[in-house]
Amino acid sequence: MIPTITLGDNLTVSKLGFGGMAVTDTYGSTPDEVAKQAIHTALDAGITFIDTADVYGEPRPNTTGPAGTNEELIGEVLATTGLKCDEIQLATKFGIVGFDLENGMSVRGDREYVREACHNSLRRLGVDHIDLYYMHRRELTRPIEETVTAMAELVAEGKVRHIGLSEVTADELRAAHRIHPSPRYKANGASGPATLNTTWCPLPANSVSASSPTPHWGADSSPEPSKKIVCNHPFLRHSPATTSTTMTTRPLSPPSRT
Repeated sequence: MIPTITLGDNLTVSKLGFGGMAVTDTYGSTPDEVAKQAIHTALDAGITFIDTADVYGEPRPNTTGPAGTNEELIGEVLATTGLKCDEIQLATKFGIVGFDLENGMSVRGDREYVREACHNSLRRLGVDHIDLYYMHRRELTRPIEETVTAMAELVAEGKVRHIGLSEVTADELRAAHRIHPSPRYKANGASGPATLNTTWCPLPANSVSASSPTPHWGADSSPEPSKKIVCNHPFLRHSPATTSTTMTTRPLSPPSRT
């Protein structure tokens, strides 16, 4: 079984988590049944911390806004496990509403959208609360205090247990802390452990997690790269971690279950 760790104010999770983006079209298409088997295998191994985002997954035809299909996939798996809500810790994210290959990501952080996005994520995941709710990206023209205030309201209403911020500056993190003490900070994996230790640990975030540390810290460095893919997915093209035109990946094969 996987040992656990307590993050900040009483969020206990497995030390090893499962990142839902790994089984989406972001790194190459993965059949739903293969993706579901991978999630089941992670749960069987004792991983209880599952991370996703409303923007992960292949959008359904004729739809706009975040795809939501990765949340739906995880929700379908959890509905078949018989696990209780307090046995799984779910993290998801909001904020990215679309991609433009020329201009980058479209982002929203207004109160109305924060609440709408949370409602949709709860529905797709099939749960009544989200353990850790991240602002995926900040809307740069909107004060971060407005977005964090809306997130804090969700905590007060019991829809969210803990909040987090992804890809923010030190000053933004301090401003958020003044609204809702000790938000979690999610650092892009490209930052590396040394940068996290020296830059972020003195700040008020009560825990720091790395975004995609394995593919980002290990990109193009595997001694036996099995496949190269062009980073043409909009999420990768506009990610600060993706600085080269190719990255190393390993194909996902169906895991065996006993």
